[in-house]
Amino acid sequence: MGESTQVAGAVVVTGLVPEDPAAWHTESSELLHPWEREQSRQFTRETRARYVHVHVAAHLWAAGVLGVEPGAVEITRRPCLRCRAEHGAPQVVVDGHSSYFSTTRTGRHYAFALSSRPVGVDLETIRSTLDVDAVAHVACSDTERAHLAGLSPAHARATFFRWWAAKEAVTKATGHGLKADFRTVVASGTDASSTWEFDGTAWHVAEVRVDGSDVVGAVAVPPSS
Repeated sequence: MGESTQVAGAVVVTGLVPEDPAAWHTESSELLHPWEREQSRQFTRETRARYVHVHVAAHLWAAGVLGVEPGAVEITRRPCLRCRAEHGAPQVVVDGHSSYFSTTRTGRHYAFALSSRPVGVDLETIRSTLDVDAVAHVACSDTERAHLAGLSPAHARATFFRWWAAKEAVTKATGHGLKADFRTVVASGTDASSTWEFDGTAWHVAEVRVDGSDVVGAVAVPPSS
């Protein structure tokens, strides 16, 4: 795991799941909350082990950021925006006090974000197999699609994935997640790192860098008052 940095008012860290399964954190799975254990059971054996490694890493990292023992950290879920059941966005809870928390993984890369304000983080691998034009029709506004049409294919693909990471970071922060209409999550300009608006609220989005890879990322928080 890399060093934690302050990005857009949140503490953010990126990491890489080790290639050797012997280095995974599966021996510390007792740190996980029941919902994390239950979710892990939905995956195949190797995917489950990777999931456990990343989630244990999240507990250890949050404990370090907050200056507490790992066993004192609970990662629970906030109430769902639709039904109010506790399967909404994750949060870190220590001694009854909660912090906003977000996590993301693509391939072996992962990232965590922790903040006293709503926060969302997302990583995306730039995939050559994705039909960008087709997905843009359901994920981008008319203005965004027109901008993509004026770019070279390679530049349009990279721009689309940066926008997607920004849009998903925003909707994670709001609690809507992938249920949101991404066409209504729009930036003030064409740069993924800027002010984005969704559902009448502005969000500050900053790039999360993953050097030496084809992964792009973004973190979203409310603008400073």
